[in-house]
Amino acid sequence: MMEQVAERRKPFSLWPATNGDGEDGPTVLLDRVLLYVAMALMSLALLAFIWVAVRLVPIRGGGRRQRESALGYCPTSHASWWFDLLLPYRYFLWQTCGYDLSRQPPLNERGDVRCPECGQITTPRRVHRGRYRFRPGRAALACLLVGTGCLIAVSSRTEKWIPWTPTYALVAIQQAGMPWHEIALRRELSKRVNDGGESKWVASRLARLLVTDLHSDAVEWNAYVAMRQLDEMVDVARPALFDALRSTDWQQRQLAFIALARIEERCEPTAAEPLTVDVALEALRDDSEWYYRNAVVGMNYLYRHGAAEPAVRRRIRRILGTTDDPQQRLLCAVVCGHLADIESLDVAYPILVECLQDNDISGDAKFVAPAMAAFGPTVTARLEATRAATPDVQQALLVDLLLFDLGAASAPARRPWVLPKLGRAFQAPLQETNLDQSLDDNLTYWLDDYVAAHRPW
Repeated sequence: MMEQVAERRKPFSLWPATNGDGEDGPTVLLDRVLLYVAMALMSLALLAFIWVAVRLVPIRGGGRRQRESALGYCPTSHASWWFDLLLPYRYFLWQTCGYDLSRQPPLNERGDVRCPECGQITTPRRVHRGRYRFRPGRAALACLLVGTGCLIAVSSRTEKWIPWTPTYALVAIQQAGMPWHEIALRRELSKRVNDGGESKWVASRLARLLVTDLHSDAVEWNAYVAMRQLDEMVDVARPALFDALRSTDWQQRQLAFIALARIEERCEPTAAEPLTVDVALEALRDDSEWYYRNAVVGMNYLYRHGAAEPAVRRRIRRILGTTDDPQQRLLCAVVCGHLADIESLDVAYPILVECLQDNDISGDAKFVAPAMAAFGPTVTARLEATRAATPDVQQALLVDLLLFDLGAASAPARRPWVLPKLGRAFQAPLQETNLDQSLDDNLTYWLDDYVAAHRPW
């Protein structure tokens, strides 16, 4: 076994790493080819720059340069810029007039001569030694640009450059989209915003970029990472999250609502927006793949705002009476019960009292009993009518307990924990159990069974 491990070990290298199997994958091979090309182009650029520097050094005395320059060709070029675009090689190889000026008489003391072919006056320093002139400076610049691009392409696959990049550049790169380091870029931006020192504009741009990750897409865990970063941004993220409530994507709407609700719990409470209430009510619908996290957050949000805002209670009552989703109907009834909303009692009571029966759903009775007790003495008459008509032993026992806790009857002959299905539940008075305590039990244990039993198909 140790021999096999030793065979798989690779020495440390500065070259691009191999894949998990120890073999060069297509991406790693491409990185190595680009690195070799970049090294070759950088070497050529260095040689070309040295050549240009040597040619620019003046020769002592000047006589030799002038004598050699006088025996040359006319350097005038008659090609236009659009002709250079058609023939890219002309960037590096300059074709001139090329008339031999070695026998032309000078026009003045400096030695200027006139070309009989094109009529241009040329100084001795501009006279060329050939009809074609190579441009090493342009060739060096081209090699340098292409080599730099290759190095950038190779180094962009690592994350070492991210901490050294300015914030505005990171925001621009993030907006342009870089699939290799998308999460690392946003993590670095979030760290800079949380550490302070960044402008509010940068923080708001980061928040909107993180909100786009809440979409339902093929990227794994990007929404989870975005939620963690948005939780730390608090007030800066609120505008972007509120705009996401209008999204057509179900996941983005729900995750934006959860983030807003979490931020609100840590800040001063504000009045509930109608759009936020609608998304909170939507969170109560059946979406079991979410493990009911959004439903729990939605119930807490509606309970927190419904206690002080009549408009929220009216919206809950409207959904309670019109929805065709059994989970949403039950959770709305529970919220109305904990809010002691008497106006919803006619619709909520039949939904809640049904859960007290002995059925194959484990946990529904313990969940709805505190909500029924929260209605107060108003529900006593309905409970007494149910107690007189029900043949179900568990329902009768729990109704007796509710009546006792509400002060309308004596203690029941048997305590609820005698029934094995109820365990040691209902030891405290039911009216002292609030919604947060009721939600301590994981809804996934029984809510799927309740929805399956109440579907119309």
